[in-house]
Amino acid sequence: MINKLIIVLALIFFMLLSACVETPTSILPDKSGVSENAVYVLCEGLMGYNNSSLTKIDLLNSNIDNNFYENLNNGLKLGDTANDIVMKGDTAFVTVLGSQSIEILNLKTGIFVNRITLKGVRAPRKIAIYSDSLAFVSDLYDNSVTAFNPTTFAIIKDNIKVGPQPEGLEIVGNYLIVCNSAYGDFNAKHPDAETISIIDINTFQEIKKIKTGANTIEAKYNTKNNKIYIAYYNLPSRVDSVGGILQFSATNFSLEKSWITNVRAMNFSQTMDTLFFINQTRAGIASKGWKGISFIELNKSYTIQNLIENTNKSDIWYALSINKNGEFWIANAKNHHINGEILVYDFQNLITPKKSYNTGLNPNKIIWLY
Repeated sequence: MINKLIIVLALIFFMLLSACVETPTSILPDKSGVSENAVYVLCEGLMGYNNSSLTKIDLLNSNIDNNFYENLNNGLKLGDTANDIVMKGDTAFVTVLGSQSIEILNLKTGIFVNRITLKGVRAPRKIAIYSDSLAFVSDLYDNSVTAFNPTTFAIIKDNIKVGPQPEGLEIVGNYLIVCNSAYGDFNAKHPDAETISIIDINTFQEIKKIKTGANTIEAKYNTKNNKIYIAYYNLPSRVDSVGGILQFSATNFSLEKSWITNVRAMNFSQTMDTLFFINQTRAGIASKGWKGISFIELNKSYTIQNLIENTNKSDIWYALSINKNGEFWIANAKNHHINGEILVYDFQNLITPKKSYNTGLNPNKIIWLY
């Protein structure tokens, strides 16, 4: 009860600091952000400052618009704080914690389409799309996930209970994997902390919880080897601790392998044979040893190997994406208080980035449109 009261008070205080949800005005018809070959970077900004943004990088002419959404919608702000962006066709869904909403826009044009607002004191975090008629969003406050229709934007099933402070979501067949982070130290003593929840998508029921690691954040499903990879960060209070990666069978959810490493932003190669990830200590903790991009060959040695080094020890690499050409696009949040950048590496030169692009504040996810 005390923990729940603390969470309520903290979130209410945050929402009082945050800007009110804006209502879009009429859109100027002569503005156009249409591009068939572009990269979009979600920038979360700083909590309480209502400065989340969407950066557009036009790959045809290298033009950068760090306020793409705001510029195409008569100054309408994206919100405070943008956590995740996922695509369904040309439609983008953005979770915004402060406004307790999912902002929906056409990514080609940048134009606002609709908004899903969750009822009560809520904190939408991550989204997973199952089909044209079913998607899920995790809720940090409510210890639940919500099912909604990504075509009609209607809520299908609200408050599907899972573990404490759910974050990352992943679809595995007819199951939804939910990462119960407990928000690090915040709710680490909850009896269901350090778990993932398995939800039966047909019934919206949690069928089991599985023990993982402290501060479990992310899940990735490899369709080639039929394995689930879980990333956990461990706890900020454990200054000398290290997080890790767990490999589970997608058939019976049994634990098969584990690796100790400072992991975030897992990505598979195009062939699904290699798992790449950002390898670095948490923000605020002095970097020890290797810092950069590492990988695990999933059909060979299964050992962690290092690939691209972050030689600037003060920079915080925040997101990783690998495009169809095999380039590594890394979102560098720098020190979290100044605008970030995208660094682009390829296998011809893993020492120096071939390109860099400026972004907004705290770039946290990279989306491709081509």
